[in-house]
Amino acid sequence: MSRSSPLRKLVAITTAAAAAALSGSGPAADPPQQQKAPADDGRKQQQPQPAAVIGVDFGTSGSGYAAILAPGATDPQLLLRIKSCAQWPDDPAGSDNSGELKTKTAILYRGGRVDSIGWSAWKRWMSMTATERQGADWCYLEGFKLLLDERPQQQGGPDLVALGVSSELPRGKSAVDVVVDYLSELRRFTVKRLQAQAAAKAAGNNGGGGGGGGAVVPSLDTSSLVWCVTVPAMWEEKAKQKLRSAANRAGLVTAANPESLILALEPEAAAVAMVVTNRIAATRAAAAQQHEDPAISAVGALSPVTGGQQKTGRGGASASAEQHLADGDVVLVVDCGGGTADVTLHEVAIDAAAGDSPMTIHLKEAAVGKGVLAGGRFVDAALWELLRGQVVGPALWDEWMREHPGEWTDLAMRWESKKRAMKRSDTVVELQLPPGLAALWQQQAPSRQLAKPGVSLDSANGLVHLDKELLRTEVFGPAMEKVAAAVAEVESEGRRVRGKKATKMLLAGGFCNSYLLRERLRELAKQLGLPLLAPPMPGAAVVTGTCAALLGAEPGLVRARRCRLTYGIRCRCLWSSEEAVSHSAFGYPQRIWKPEDSEYYADGVFETFARRGQLVKTDETVKRTFCPTSSTTVAIAVDVYATEAPEARYVGEPGMRRVAEVTLELPAGWRQGVTRRTDYDVEVELKFGAAEITVVARDPRTRNAVAARFDWL
Repeated sequence: MSRSSPLRKLVAITTAAAAAALSGSGPAADPPQQQKAPADDGRKQQQPQPAAVIGVDFGTSGSGYAAILAPGATDPQLLLRIKSCAQWPDDPAGSDNSGELKTKTAILYRGGRVDSIGWSAWKRWMSMTATERQGADWCYLEGFKLLLDERPQQQGGPDLVALGVSSELPRGKSAVDVVVDYLSELRRFTVKRLQAQAAAKAAGNNGGGGGGGGAVVPSLDTSSLVWCVTVPAMWEEKAKQKLRSAANRAGLVTAANPESLILALEPEAAAVAMVVTNRIAATRAAAAQQHEDPAISAVGALSPVTGGQQKTGRGGASASAEQHLADGDVVLVVDCGGGTADVTLHEVAIDAAAGDSPMTIHLKEAAVGKGVLAGGRFVDAALWELLRGQVVGPALWDEWMREHPGEWTDLAMRWESKKRAMKRSDTVVELQLPPGLAALWQQQAPSRQLAKPGVSLDSANGLVHLDKELLRTEVFGPAMEKVAAAVAEVESEGRRVRGKKATKMLLAGGFCNSYLLRERLRELAKQLGLPLLAPPMPGAAVVTGTCAALLGAEPGLVRARRCRLTYGIRCRCLWSSEEAVSHSAFGYPQRIWKPEDSEYYADGVFETFARRGQLVKTDETVKRTFCPTSSTTVAIAVDVYATEAPEARYVGEPGMRRVAEVTLELPAGWRQGVTRRTDYDVEVELKFGAAEITVVARDPRTRNAVAARFDWL
């Protein structure tokens, strides 16, 4: 079956906002046609209520979940039914886990089979002797989420091993396979725990893990779950599709509902966290809950970050007004995790409570967000390079890593603890080298002189002394400056380009536990004249996981987004002098002679549906009407393209990439039903949903339609 691009014909846009944004964009050489209104009855199919919406924070270093059981669309106590896990198996912190609500993103294989995940995998690996590791086909992996995005390595980024990524996978396993295995085990653990909590609640028990008031379903129908998984906003479509594929294979999609999996952008989920803090404060007061899930406690009230530290407090009537959202606030969200740092700008709209209707808060993206590879793992990579190159020596370091993989894992854990424990009064940070590395040093390089200012090694006990200023400039500095530059760029776009000046800055993500990063961002916030706020536990899974669940349960929380790319489809139009100039200079578009019309046409024309930076409402639909390119056409090929350029005319331009395609078959004898070929309408629409964009090609005469979905890029 041959596929041909549609011929540009009519323009029909469903919203006035979209029409204003794209007015005047059509080419002067369009065939003269009568404009028609879109054929859309506006009805939406009602989806059955899910048994639970489960948000999964799949992070580079740690992962967790938060769930809302039996979510009700207008339930004022929705937030008090949040369920999470505050005590993961084998967590070395025991009951005092600093509120992270996460397990380790780690997996242990024996042969090709999963032995354990999370802290259990870490504990089992650490407890093995070197002989035990070598005596069986064991493979311990961390940081494998970073393997889904190939761009850093293609662009000469840090070595994977330096980032703490286990690049040597089990035989026959790809990075996607490993993510499938990890998410499968995480899904089983989560469902089992939620089922136990639901059963305990039905029996009159509090559930054994915390959790909330309000009626809870007596049993959990696993066939009607909705899963919402967080994904970095800066990832390209290819990486996001890998994660979606892994989640599908891991069982996060039910056969009865292919739409039961949602990908939520991490910075957007972090922005929703700020909404959660305001709504929970109001819900607490109204419900007077005695038993809270740790997820609710982790949200807490936002507190100002001053002097590099965060002031504690749960808000209340005496809290400063700057700690609460007001209608019209513009919030600069800085979400720094283990691998990526994302910055977004959101405008707040608040609908006051009226009668039985509770207060509702919504977000509109006020500027195009920015993502950079500057998470906590990149700080780790800088330290390992310092120790390898300036302290131990490359040869000795590499030998130690080969012979003592368990010690490497232990050193990384101790450094993570040091990062979090640093405070303003510290002038020197001490890091104990593992026994195997210290022994190699004493045997082979005891007289090595360290020429690097700010670092010293006590060869007698293997203790490394690192000056805080060295850490600030060379270890934390590169990542912190990337984050600060991204913040400044997004703030500038909002203020200068969009006319939206930020009023508050919010920190989220595990890297934001770092005193040095807080100090750098506090300095930047002061320059911008903004209060710097953070929840009690920025790295808690609730900051992203629970908010991902809320995005699934209440997608209307985010009313509008800024397009990070320009979207459109490939089509044909009449050849003009403009096409001739482009073809002569760049080789595109292609000129095609159509004997039927005795005209030349341009093939490879880009018909814009939404431009980069354009504000698109959630569920907004943009529609165009085209016609077949010839009387012998049997199918219409609709290829969706995306580009970072705000203005584009041809799909051959640099930076263009195809992100989706559908093929609409035309009925036999379609040509006999119209006087002219151009009278046969073919409608194409892009619907910008909460997590995905849907392309639909429709034949309004036969009501035949085809569709495809792809993630927001």
